[in-house]
Amino acid sequence: MANVEKISDQEIEKFHSQLIEAFSTCLQLELQIEQVDKQLNWKAALPGISVLYTAKSASRKTIVNFQDGQQMFSFSEPDRMAPLWVYWGEKWKKTQVVQSRKTAAATLDLVGVKLCFHVGNFGQKKTQILRAEWDNPKLQGNEVAQVAQPHWHIDPNLMDIPSNGCDNPVPVSGGLVELPATQEGLAFSAPNSLSLQRLHLGMAGWRNQETHPQCWQHKLDLDAIAEWLKRVLVYCKSELPNITIR
Repeated sequence: MANVEKISDQEIEKFHSQLIEAFSTCLQLELQIEQVDKQLNWKAALPGISVLYTAKSASRKTIVNFQDGQQMFSFSEPDRMAPLWVYWGEKWKKTQVVQSRKTAAATLDLVGVKLCFHVGNFGQKKTQILRAEWDNPKLQGNEVAQVAQPHWHIDPNLMDIPSNGCDNPVPVSGGLVELPATQEGLAFSAPNSLSLQRLHLGMAGWRNQETHPQCWQHKLDLDAIAEWLKRVLVYCKSELPNITIR
């Protein structure tokens, strides 16, 4: 599987098997990958239609939470302070290849994948804290042309900003004086929070091309996604339990 375009249903099934194995190996979750709209027969649909896939529980052993019509899965240890949950989603578009005078089998192009991490108690609404995404720039247009692929998103607004509203000058050595917070362009505007949702934080730019933004944009293919998923899951299982509640 060297690319993400004109992918047959057999190749998609093989790809999904790799993803299921990653969740099982890394998080001990028994999942399956299913089409979100089970009534949609994408093979018979017109080219360009969107096809969504997501992870679903395949075992009663997997602790599931339903939120906004999506399934997310618990993967934190019982003694952890902040219960952690994970969600997987894919977006494809139908393509159709015409060879000579005969129409080839229906295929899909991968638009992008996302791995979302949430925090929250069982039975309560969860808060999405991080997203790991890998988009196909060819199908996303100019919006992601300069964006790192794959990349992180930080979802919650930052509310704890000690410098906001502080009128006391910061001590600076050497007789220098920091500009006051009232200086135009240097003060926060209400409300007192920052949103980082639109930031795309690159994952691996130091080992690719030498120039920006190409250095951050890895070639997208299905095998690479499966390997990337494994690495992200293992790392997040190790690091996210360090989240603390103050």
